[in-house]
Amino acid sequence: MVPLMSAHLFCFYFGILADDTPPVGLAAYAAAAIAKSPPIQTGIQGFMYDIRTAILPFMFIFNSDLILHNINNWPQGILIFLMACGGNFAFASATQGWFVGKNKIWEVPVFLFITYLLMRPDSFARIIGMPHEQRYYVYILGLLIFGGLFLVQKYRVKSEKI
Repeated sequence: MVPLMSAHLFCFYFGILADDTPPVGLAAYAAAAIAKSPPIQTGIQGFMYDIRTAILPFMFIFNSDLILHNINNWPQGILIFLMACGGNFAFASATQGWFVGKNKIWEVPVFLFITYLLMRPDSFARIIGMPHEQRYYVYILGLLIFGGLFLVQKYRVKSEKI
């Protein structure tokens, strides 16, 4: 069952997002007029920048921890917030094609997997048979993979400069 607040935030968030993306995209059309650029192309480019933002309302529905539903202490809430930021950052890296350097094609699915681990730890924990109370240990796996990808890209960018 979806918490009522999650359903409301889902609708509200997409209502706000409509101002920046086609076909409504009033903000994108206004920006196109100011920049003297084609409105549809500007709207599509704006959507490409906002695609990472479009995942967040779905996370309200699929992970009610993000709205602090049944979260009773500050450390847990801060952990959820930080991991959601990391998951959003991984998703942005996957959709924009950059992290430390330009992504290789094989790195995009890894970024999407990291996003899944950091945004839906309960789902992955259920798949591997981990008890629901221990779902936050999945964050460690996500962060380790994220750190490994950081080191790989940092090494690659450093070797390309030489």
